[in-house]
Amino acid sequence: MFVEYTTSKYVNTDLNVTCYGHQACYSKHYWGPGIRDYYLIHYVIRGKGILKTAEKVYEVNAGETFIIEPKTLSYYEADKDDPWEYFWIGFNGIRAKHYVSQIYEENTCPIFDCKKSNGLEQCLSEMLSYSYEQDGRDIILQSYLYKFIYLLIKSIGIDKRNTQNNIAEKYVNDAAAYICNNYSNDIKVCDIAKYVNITRAYLFRLFKKYLHTSPQQFLINLRMEKASELLKNPCFTIGHVARSVGYRDVLLFSKIFKKNIGISPSEFRKQI
Repeated sequence: MFVEYTTSKYVNTDLNVTCYGHQACYSKHYWGPGIRDYYLIHYVIRGKGILKTAEKVYEVNAGETFIIEPKTLSYYEADKDDPWEYFWIGFNGIRAKHYVSQIYEENTCPIFDCKKSNGLEQCLSEMLSYSYEQDGRDIILQSYLYKFIYLLIKSIGIDKRNTQNNIAEKYVNDAAAYICNNYSNDIKVCDIAKYVNITRAYLFRLFKKYLHTSPQQFLINLRMEKASELLKNPCFTIGHVARSVGYRDVLLFSKIFKKNIGISPSEFRKQI
């Protein structure tokens, strides 16, 4: 049995399903070597096989999960005598790496014991029950993806919440989420730091470490991205756009837009 559904790749969303399915493989069935541009998780329910990466060959058995990262060369193959049967789910999004980091750390073994699956198979089976034509399918699929990741973390039994690195990452992610939800308001870096309950200086250091930019530039970049999208609509004046991305002063908005995009808002609109 082979089933696969592929959805649109809205890479700018928080988390998005790119593909998912179920397959009972025949002997020596394989994929690769190849590279994908999204995260891919397989959950093996029967049989066994191997996963090859650039560094190592792993044996994967029933009740285990393996993760393939984007832009990573990989090859996997079903066993000759006991070929595996598995479910898989692929996903991307602006916070995909954050969620995967809660499952395991990069450059560590990508194989996990999930014999106490706590509903992983049921979760993926339910995803497959939604047909392509159903209204709101993308929304329900995304909800199942969040649930699957939660169940996987719970099944593996990892609890990193109290480690120093994960506390720092939580500050960054909470701050980034606050910016994404409030960029249209007149917010400042001090407001962001107050929201996550840390000092402005510490927030700056965390953003530099994890996002390689400052909180202020992160906010500006997001505003310019949103402004660029709004400027494509001729129904909105530049003043409308400026206020929609958090600038009351249209001249200030135009100055910042030109500094970051390279041309003025009016020139940008003409080019479009």
